[in-house]
Amino acid sequence: MLNKIDTNNYKNIFENIKQEILKSQYQAMQAVNKELIFMYWHIGKIILENSQWGNKFVDNLSIDLKLEFPEIRRIFR
Repeated sequence: MLNKIDTNNYKNIFENIKQEILKSQYQAMQAVNKELIFMYWHIGKIILENSQWGNKFVDNLSIDLKLEFPEIRRIFR
């Protein structure tokens, strides 16, 4: 004897699982965005504290970061 799937019950289970996935994806995206905002703020603070007019700090930092993290350019495009 074959067991038949209760279509209504299946649809409810499917919808619940789908909502769990979407909720987790949204929460993960929020966590990543929060960390990125904190990182950018912290980097900005460090730059502000260390750069002076004409000392080439930002220029040198930009070059060194591009060399150290070449893949980042592709991530944020």
